[in-house]
Amino acid sequence: MGRVGAAVHRRLTTAYGLRALGIEHDEARVARLRRKGVEVLEGDATDEGFWERVSAPHKVELVVLAMPFHGANMAALTMIRESGYTGELAAVARDDTDLHALKAAGVTSVLHIYTGSGTALADQVAEDLNLQRRG
Repeated sequence: MGRVGAAVHRRLTTAYGLRALGIEHDEARVARLRRKGVEVLEGDATDEGFWERVSAPHKVELVVLAMPFHGANMAALTMIRESGYTGELAAVARDDTDLHALKAAGVTSVLHIYTGSGTALADQVAEDLNLQRRG
């Protein structure tokens, strides 16, 4: 649960009131996140049996893949599908090729991370400078 995953978790819980569970493979980071009140599970989203263990006993409605490497997101996506998960999927993409591959694999929501960052930065500047949005 790096910066993107932590930001997604924070936004979904605080702004939308969802119950979100973060996944992190690093034991020390899990401990730090838990001390901050983040609900997080130690695990590896690219582990073959992980998704079967997570999705079987729990009702998971949305999975957000925010790993920094496209290959890891695609590997996790394959395992998610193989586990029988049929809920919503979201992911980040670093370039158009990755974006198209994720969409073709059935991901509902894909954010091109650089386009999204540019838009968010512009919105932050506008807010800080009290700019009025047109139309």
